[in-house]
Amino acid sequence: MTETTDLFKKLSGRIPTDSIKFRKGSANKDKSKNRILAYVDARDVQTRLDDVVGPANWQDKYTRFDGGFICELSIRVDGEWITKSGVGEDRGDATEDNAIKSAESDALKRAAVKFGIARHLYTDIITPMWVPKTVPDWEVTATLRPVATQNEPVKPAPKAKVVDSESHQKMLLIDEIMLMSKAAFKTLDERDAKFDELKAGHEVERLSDLSMPVLERLKARLVDLRIELESEPEPNEPETPPEPRETINDSAFQNLKKRIVETYGPELAVRKTRSFKAQYHVQTLADLTAPECNQLLVQIGNDQVAKENGNGHKPEKLVYVATGTGLFIEFMNAGKALYGAEFGKKDSTDRKYIVGRFTDGRSESSKEMTVQEMLAARDWMTEAHRQASGVLEQG
Repeated sequence: MTETTDLFKKLSGRIPTDSIKFRKGSANKDKSKNRILAYVDARDVQTRLDDVVGPANWQDKYTRFDGGFICELSIRVDGEWITKSGVGEDRGDATEDNAIKSAESDALKRAAVKFGIARHLYTDIITPMWVPKTVPDWEVTATLRPVATQNEPVKPAPKAKVVDSESHQKMLLIDEIMLMSKAAFKTLDERDAKFDELKAGHEVERLSDLSMPVLERLKARLVDLRIELESEPEPNEPETPPEPRETINDSAFQNLKKRIVETYGPELAVRKTRSFKAQYHVQTLADLTAPECNQLLVQIGNDQVAKENGNGHKPEKLVYVATGTGLFIEFMNAGKALYGAEFGKKDSTDRKYIVGRFTDGRSESSKEMTVQEMLAARDWMTEAHRQASGVLEQG
């Protein structure tokens, strides 16, 4: 308990005056003066933590939120992690990068204050308490730092410390072990469990109670663990088995073969069938799914329309509907009857939905619909409107 008390007493010790800075804070009622605020840089906080607890015995974690950061500052005391948090907010008068850095620094400093670091700055009396609004921050620091130095109580010269060489070497070795352990274990919990097991085996409470030979062996073991961890192959994710394909039934398959022969003729039908199988990556057309079969029927229908129109299109090419044609006008009238006048606008959500549905997601523009697709869409909307009108009449 005494060691813990001493640790927190050292953390809350006065910050050296040459590290203290001053800036203007809130203004008075008539906005002519600003209150003086004393502060330290985040680097001074980090230095205090390194000096008191050691670099391996503190850690910070930052969480971003809308408007700033939350800093979780943790200090290891007697093998246990103690965590306190602070919030830093973005400053609206700074650039984005500077605002992020300032918010992180403020969050760290506010978390550190809860451990006592620089807390005395909130209670020290600063004279003067107010400065004119026009005075810049650098001038405030330049003016008040000598005053603060003069007011700082004179401390007696510290007594020379007698350093135990073996104890000093042991603390350096423990710091080195703590740093190496971060790369030797996957998680901090795993590391702490191994250290607890080692301490229990030697019947001690702290790593510093272990002998130097034991600590040297621990250091060598950490090197081996790090090498093992780095060479450990990453686990392979289990392959997801392909979802079973729901193929078309025999009736649909026979209808598809009949349409191919009718459209292309007996001789060309063999070559087209081979081409369709390669297009859909199947061994036989009976392995097609229902959506694939419907898509292929639309393609065959377009080829049939092109051949009947004799408009120079090869059977393999799709025939698109030109804007202003009779079919296009019928399509638009059916859409307006079902969805309203908004269907006539280019950015109509309902229109994009209908086009995407009947092109199997290929497009959202009616200009890219084939004759077969637009016929199907027109007939569907006409029937849907007829059924909806019947329901309204019955109601």
